[in-house]
Amino acid sequence: MDKADEKNKDQQNNAVKKQEPKVTIAEVLDMARLSQFQEQFERVGFGPESDAFQLLYDGDFESRMKDVGLKPGHRARMNRTKQLLHETYLQSKAAAEIITDRNKKKRLKESQQESQQESEPESKQENVGTLDPDVVKMLVSENENTIREGVTRIRKLLSAERNPPIQEAINSRIVPRLIELLSAADDRVAFEAAWALTNIVSGTSAHVTAVVEAGAVPQLVELLDSTNDDIADQAIWALGNISGDSTNFRDCVLDAEALPGIIRKMKNFKTNSSAIRNATWAVSNLCRGKPPPDFSVVRVAIPVLAGLLTSKDEEVVVDACWALSYLSDDNTSDNKKIGAIVKSGVQKDLVRLLDSKDRGLDRGLVVVPALRTIGNIVSGNDLQTQSVLDCGVLSRLPPLLKNDRKVIRKEALWTISNIVAGDRKQIKQTLDNGIITCVLQCMEENHNDKDILKEAAWVLQNAAAGSDSNMRDYLCKVGCGDALCEIIVSCREDGKLLAIVLGGIKELPQLMDQISENQKKSIRNLRNHPNTKVCSLAAEILGDNAS
Repeated sequence: MDKADEKNKDQQNNAVKKQEPKVTIAEVLDMARLSQFQEQFERVGFGPESDAFQLLYDGDFESRMKDVGLKPGHRARMNRTKQLLHETYLQSKAAAEIITDRNKKKRLKESQQESQQESEPESKQENVGTLDPDVVKMLVSENENTIREGVTRIRKLLSAERNPPIQEAINSRIVPRLIELLSAADDRVAFEAAWALTNIVSGTSAHVTAVVEAGAVPQLVELLDSTNDDIADQAIWALGNISGDSTNFRDCVLDAEALPGIIRKMKNFKTNSSAIRNATWAVSNLCRGKPPPDFSVVRVAIPVLAGLLTSKDEEVVVDACWALSYLSDDNTSDNKKIGAIVKSGVQKDLVRLLDSKDRGLDRGLVVVPALRTIGNIVSGNDLQTQSVLDCGVLSRLPPLLKNDRKVIRKEALWTISNIVAGDRKQIKQTLDNGIITCVLQCMEENHNDKDILKEAAWVLQNAAAGSDSNMRDYLCKVGCGDALCEIIVSCREDGKLLAIVLGGIKELPQLMDQISENQKKSIRNLRNHPNTKVCSLAAEILGDNAS
């Protein structure tokens, strides 16, 4: 079987596995960009491997979040992440699809940009705002000052952290008027209107639909060329929320040619770190989702994203890496998406970002998307894989196999399985770097984790399939046979995992002369396994040894 077939099989296998519903608290914290609070969560009883879905129904969770030290804005982000996770699980039973990035965010009253605009007393975030009909009438006044006061008061209500009156605002039919005010000659009015709309589209899909159907997207795109950077930044924020709601709205924003406008504006944001963060996050939302966006439309973002990998702002680097991971997820026959990523020269920076000592990345915020992108690249052709190997990725992978976070260990194994599905030279390069012994150690340390074992079994099968006789002898010598047979004993009920294991043993025929009688017996017993593929492989391996 050639490399393309092996890697397609590998990708299909991983696609199935990534639909497992269990999500850990560590992964939820990553989604909400709150990994720095993991230790605090553990101290109050939420371990890193806690089932996040249980948190959705833990009545005490809300109050305990305050004990962790989360600020109001942090709690809003966490609650929104939980909501998105729950919605996705109910719709598809595939929680991993949403474990990538926060896709919406509300602008609260305490934001830095607002404090630069004005000084105002803080209101309690817990209070629920109501929309006064007299305030609504202010929006249609002929007095400019009255309009400004009205739109500002509405924006403040919609900026409440808890229960903002979004539906009430929609019911009062102010959305079309807010869209009209985006074109106001008074920059402050336009800014406040954009801010109000941003917070409306931070709500549910129904809320976003109301804004989109009222014609907001083209008007927001026009604001990207505003000479007022604050207005353009707020428009980007709103468009990021809209595109993050669904793939349909993402495509709507792309069709309005928002992406080129955002990229143009980013050049003006050189000293505005907050605006750069918003723009990078919005670009990431425009690149994400299944089905993926039209690559011919979003590939314009690749050079910009590549340049952002050297940013000193970790949040920018994280979102840029996630965007590149979406863009490099390539199912085309000619690997054109991966080719465009490789052509941009991001490999060196991506490999550098795997180092946990680099700018405090031990929290894994950057490691996961950087590793995901690398794994996508090495699922391409041999030349594309080699471009990553030439950047020294093999020396960065062993520490990741010992990482505390399961998702990083899994991604590292998946990446290695794609590398050893390459040509013989690349397999030898992997073996010479001691990667296989690290994989075997990872299997031993995670002997009860079927997910890890499944990824590791793919590594061994792919390595054996492309090796010559000397390489196969090496694989047997370092203990691949014992590791594979151990899985047969411990995971006999998992037909899919057993099929991968037997596929590896099949590629190492000399194993049958080296393993113990008990190990041979465990293979013989699989001839009656309920999984027909397992039965067939067991019989094929045994051959004359079936007796």
